[in-house]
Formats: sequence, C-alpha cells, structure tokens
Amino acid sequence: MLARLRAGELTVDEALEEIRRTQLVELAGQARIDLGRTARRGIPEVVLASGKAPAAAARLIVTLAREQGQGLGSRLSEAHWTAVEQAAGDYEVVRYGPGAALVRRPGFEPDASGGRAGVITAGTSDLPVAEEARMVLEAAGVETRLVSDVGVAGLHRLLEPLTLLRDVRGALQFVQRERQTGDDEPQDDETHSCKPVGTSVKNLWHRNVS
Repeated sequence: MLARLRAGELTVDEALEEIRRTQLVELAGQARIDLGRTARRGIPEVVLASGKAPAAAARLIVTLAREQGQGLGSRLSEAHWTAVEQAAGDYEVVRYGPGAALVRRPGFEPDASGGRAGVITAGTSDLPVAEEARMVLEAAGVETRLVSDVGVAGLHRLLEPLTLLRDVRGALQFVQRERQTGDDEPQDDETHSCKPVGTSVKNLWHRNVS
C-alpha cells in the first residue's frame, strides 16, 4: 500500500481508508472482525459458529467474504447452514464436510502460495476436522490432497495413499484418540489429535507471503 502511495496510485485519503479496512470491523457492537490477519499471518480468520446464534455467525462469515473475498466458518449446525445460505445471497457457498463453510465473493480466487499439503485421517470419524483443515489450507492458496481412512492396522494401507502424497511438502495427520478414565471433557464429544508430518504446514502458505 505504501509503495502504491509513493507511486501516486493512491491518494492520502485512499491510503488511510485502506489502513482502516485492514484493521477491525465492528458488528452490532459485539464482534470485531480482524481484517488484517491474512496479510499479517498468511492464514485467514475462521469464524467458530458453535456457541453463536445462527444469524450472528452467518453475518460474520458473509462480512469477511464481502471485505476480503472469502469468509470461513467452522462447527456449523444445520441451523447455521440455513442462516449462512440465506445471508450469502449470490455469493458462492462451499461445504467442507458437515460443519465447515467457505463463502466466496463472485470472481474471487485466493492467490496460489506454491505450497502443496496432504491431509490424512486414520478413520472416517476424523473427516469433519480434516475437512476444516483442508478448507483453511485451500483458502490460503495451498494445493491440498485429502486421504481418508488410512488406518493403523498395517503398513499395507499406506501404499496407495503414499503414491498420492509423494510430491507434497508437508502433511497433517488426524487420529481420534481413545478417552482415558478421568477425562474432564464430555463423554459424548469426540476428540481428535492433529500431528504435523514432515515440513511445517504453516510454512506452506507463509512461503510466498511478504
């Protein structure tokens, strides 16, 4: 932005407006959306829908899409989905599994980072959280390959997935862990562990962010 100001492509007033728009947007005096996160971190903000009213979560996601081209949401219920689809209007709504949504402004595509990542699940119950990871990676411009139900029963189950993941620079592995006696978490809630494999996946989308 400063380079464009120096080159005369922006007026001072236009530059100030851009600075304001890369900070925080306040909605209804409650939520404050961080519009500068992608520029600072290379990772887009994700709205956690769980615990939010459907209309409020949908407003946050669609506002991100309007301001930045895409808005991401996780842990959506069916009521959240209905609210998002109604609020999106002519924006594209992409489903990543049962609980992750990406709303995209018409004509917007994230800049390719040049990174490639694999997302691997041990079982099919890990797919919802793996889909959330895939959504964030693709929104950050990382080419992503999802391989599910690899299992842990034998190395033979890895042979075919490894051919698909041969040229990736990093991978995330999701495994649902068994609960231990004394766990404080609710027993009807699933818990998954995520383990980076190889290159830090964060570097895949930071590689070309300047």
